[in-house]
Amino acid sequence: MAELVGTPYQAKFFLERPARITWSPTMLVLSAAALVGPISGQTTTIHPSASCHSCSVVMSPEVVLGAVDGPGIIESMYSTAVRDSRGRYYVVGPYSSVIKVFAAQGEYLTTIGRRGTGPGEYHGIGSVVVGPKDSLFVFDQELRRFTVLTPDYEVARTVVLLLGPQQKTVRLGNGSFVTAVPIESPGLTGLPLHLLSPAGKRIRSFGAATGAYRADIPYLDSRSIAAEDSTHLWSAYLNQYEIQLIDVTTGATVRRLTRTVPWFASWLKPMASRFLPEKPQPSLFGIRRDSHGLLWVIIEVADPRWREVVTHPANQEEFGISDDQLYYDSVIEVIDPKTGDLLATRRFPEAISHFVADDAVGAVIEDASGVPMLHVWRLKLSHP
Repeated sequence: MAELVGTPYQAKFFLERPARITWSPTMLVLSAAALVGPISGQTTTIHPSASCHSCSVVMSPEVVLGAVDGPGIIESMYSTAVRDSRGRYYVVGPYSSVIKVFAAQGEYLTTIGRRGTGPGEYHGIGSVVVGPKDSLFVFDQELRRFTVLTPDYEVARTVVLLLGPQQKTVRLGNGSFVTAVPIESPGLTGLPLHLLSPAGKRIRSFGAATGAYRADIPYLDSRSIAAEDSTHLWSAYLNQYEIQLIDVTTGATVRRLTRTVPWFASWLKPMASRFLPEKPQPSLFGIRRDSHGLLWVIIEVADPRWREVVTHPANQEEFGISDDQLYYDSVIEVIDPKTGDLLATRRFPEAISHFVADDAVGAVIEDASGVPMLHVWRLKLSHP
């Protein structure tokens, strides 16, 4: 496997804009609570233990996408997939200029797009969103635009944007979009969430934690997002267990869900050094609202064997990770946001990286020959 050089957090969270972050002991260390600003809306503390003792999160293998060679290969360990109503999967990697399409059973079907600036061409796809009747909205971070594709993958229209959407973009019930991307520019710095009209116009930016960009604590502006309805959005911090329900028409937080557990302590600063291996910090990697109104949460945590896969080659200054799947585990939790009840929680040995659909998650795992394959699992809340 190709090693990830540098800290795992640089590798995972700065794919779009690589950066080197240093930490000075003289910097002021603030608590997370001191940085989220005045508390607004109702705050609900999620119950510490599961209220449904017979409920369980069931994760069963659904399909494996990829090939050993040819056009169906998965080219990046950080590739992600989304699924449409036909069961087709659309796979993209960081800075990809193409979308690879797979059938419900895993067969490679076709490739959409090519590198370029014309219609149906891309420079750096940030995310793909499935729309009505299996149309596709392809958000290009580098070209700052999105392309609407018909169910037959023909270009319907191209819309220019004033920002570069990254990996996290969702479509609300009224056809508008919210994208999560920190922007370092006057008037937008410190506002990581952006509401876009169906025509691509930025309506407002919101979601401030600090009110300003803080290079020493950049992860406070990282968000996982999920649509609630036409006017509300769920937003979760990466580095603390807090999920907010936000009214996108005003940008105001109307509800907060917080959870305190020993295995997920809030953290602010990056890993202290790029030159010394450290236990990976817990990270809230994804949220999803299902058709029953329940919230599903993915948290990556340290695998008990994490030290075994940390390498420090003699010819490299920085340490690396030889196997992501032995560095991270995943915790999947199901929450009833109306009551704050934790319905179920379960730890899995796989490093789950993203939601593929409301009822499915995915991760790229190398096979025995070292070939990356994108695994998809079906999720289910089992209860009496």
